[in-house]
Amino acid sequence: MSILTWSLYLFYWMYLTWKHYRDHTGEKVYPVWHAMAVGVPIYGYFRVHAHARSFKELMTDAGVESTINPGQ
Repeated sequence: MSILTWSLYLFYWMYLTWKHYRDHTGEKVYPVWHAMAVGVPIYGYFRVHAHARSFKELMTDAGVESTINPGQ
């Protein structure tokens, strides 16, 4: 999808998953800013890592098996 949409899908995906995270946890996160941060050189990699880490923690807390490993 990213290739077909000239990487716009990545921004949409980041926005949508952070929105779902916010709605599920009730934490104060800003999906638009998280999505826009992906486009910032180098910093975007840190945001993607934080995204993976947050979802890994959420899945671990819920007792769901996960193959996400942001440390690799």
